[in-house]
Amino acid sequence: MMSTHAGCSDLAAATGIYLTDVRAKREPYDLLARLREEDPVHLSAAGTWIISGYDLALSVLRDTRFSRAAATERDIEVLFEPSDAAEIFWHKTVNREGDDHSRLRRILAPAFSPRAVERWRPFIEKMVDEVFDKLEPRHQCDIVTDLAYPIPEHVICAMLGVPPEHHKLFEQWTRVLTDRPAAGEGDDDRRRAHTAALTAFVDYLRGLVESRRDNLSDDLVSQLITLEEEGERLNDKELIAVMIEVITGGHDTTANSIVNGVFMLLRYPEQLERLVENRSLVSSAVEEILRHPTPVQLTLTRVTTEDVTIEGVTIPARSTVVVCLSGANREPERFADPDTFDIGREDNRHLTFGNGSHFCLGAHLARAELQVTFDRIATRLPGLHMTADVEALPWRTSALVTAPARLPVAW
Repeated sequence: MMSTHAGCSDLAAATGIYLTDVRAKREPYDLLARLREEDPVHLSAAGTWIISGYDLALSVLRDTRFSRAAATERDIEVLFEPSDAAEIFWHKTVNREGDDHSRLRRILAPAFSPRAVERWRPFIEKMVDEVFDKLEPRHQCDIVTDLAYPIPEHVICAMLGVPPEHHKLFEQWTRVLTDRPAAGEGDDDRRRAHTAALTAFVDYLRGLVESRRDNLSDDLVSQLITLEEEGERLNDKELIAVMIEVITGGHDTTANSIVNGVFMLLRYPEQLERLVENRSLVSSAVEEILRHPTPVQLTLTRVTTEDVTIEGVTIPARSTVVVCLSGANREPERFADPDTFDIGREDNRHLTFGNGSHFCLGAHLARAELQVTFDRIATRLPGLHMTADVEALPWRTSALVTAPARLPVAW
């Protein structure tokens, strides 16, 4: 389909708001359907190009002309003040490309492979059960603060060997670092907050690494220190950057997937009943939770390294581009009855973890945490129900993640 931007001024205005006002992300699906149908290669009023539709999303995610590394320079200017810690941001796997990126992925792959994650599963089950042991007797809670954040926080920190009294520090730093604009607009207060959080994060992790070097064990930090591929290891900056990536990428997004999942199951109680009666649906339920609300609706920005023409539309070199994952995950040509939340959906190759060379490194770990969590929700919280009006729920203010900011329930 060829885009006709002159006739899409109202759509451009709507998508400009979608990119800059997080309130617009609560129920954006009519807008995203219009994008897919009318203007799948779309220039928003915010100046950012939005790619919609499943096949187009796949093609862009796999196309090296849409560069994540080129966008990183802009991200650093928007998010951070000049600092030593901000340099660590360059070394995150998601910000690297070419040979450097391939080398990092080869080194890290064994630590995050399906086989490695399955070895961690009994440990994950133990950590999740500890959270439920404290929660279950209370018979009421806020899912956000009492379940969704404690679970990935508990799992990731325990895997890294971080003492329990420091867990809240990671949560605080992660929340700050994932509170970022989608349209490349920064401000001084945000930069100061991001820089302070990243500096504190880097300093803490450097101390953690140094404490492990002479006292290696079976925790994840020790594994990352000793990982080696063809004689190469992670250097110190890469090691710290990867740890930050694991913590921030596996903390906030996993927490909000839990929130979204509980929210959807309570909005559609017949689906919760199906899960309670048939725990074999846990894996497919998790995939539907990842697809239907799509906790991260937009990819990190990419920048075109040259003029790129797709669907008859030329995106100029140095343009900022995002892929709309939530729109792709509702593509009717790819998913049967895509707007229906169906925990038994069988063909569910969603794009929530991305695709191509930047496919989420921690996808298998996130799936394991979510599978264990929703199994326990189905078995340990009988009669689970919401205790607030759906329309009155506050929503997250981060441009990166989309979920209720509060979800009071009882059982």
